[in-house]
Amino acid sequence: MTDGTNYFIESPFYQLTPPSPNPFTGWLNQGTATEEAIGTSLVMYNASGSGVNLRTVAMGGNTTATAVLIPVLFGFGTGVNPNACIFFREASSHHVLAFTVGYNNSNSVTVGTWYMTSDGTGFGAVLTSPAIGSWPNPLHYVLLQIKVSGSNVLGYASVDGGLSWNNYFAEAKTAHFTTGPDTWGYCYVNSGSAVTSYSVLASWSVQ
Repeated sequence: MTDGTNYFIESPFYQLTPPSPNPFTGWLNQGTATEEAIGTSLVMYNASGSGVNLRTVAMGGNTTATAVLIPVLFGFGTGVNPNACIFFREASSHHVLAFTVGYNNSNSVTVGTWYMTSDGTGFGAVLTSPAIGSWPNPLHYVLLQIKVSGSNVLGYASVDGGLSWNNYFAEAKTAHFTTGPDTWGYCYVNSGSAVTSYSVLASWSVQ
């Protein structure tokens, strides 16, 4: 929705910061992944590849990124893990900490924290993957937020337009990075599904 100047998503209502012009300057592990601008949103998908595809931008002096993701996901069950996500990355170590929403070997929507090496091509571990049984059905959109706070990196999610936030991970910056992240962005996971899923980024704001 728009009033000609501002953009909103529903329901519930939330004011968007459209990622336009496209702020993302690079790819990690692009493979056959594609990004398209549709309206004021960016849509990432990979019809033939399996893995994690990431679009990056330098953090600069910012410490917090908030994204509105619309996960359009198909397929679930053992070995099937379609997800939409945002992430932290450290350029020198090529380590990635992804904050995901999707399916992780089950038919329940989960918020996951995934640790990866080699810019997403090396899988380290699923650090957290709690099922969220109380989420709205259908899930119209989700707010994901990652931030650097002192010596820690944190991840939050909201499904009520930011009225309430749940903290899903808190890690020391040096737990998975040499000193700390300097890059972030949004990402897409297609793993084990024969049907293409989509990571729709409707809003990207930093501070």
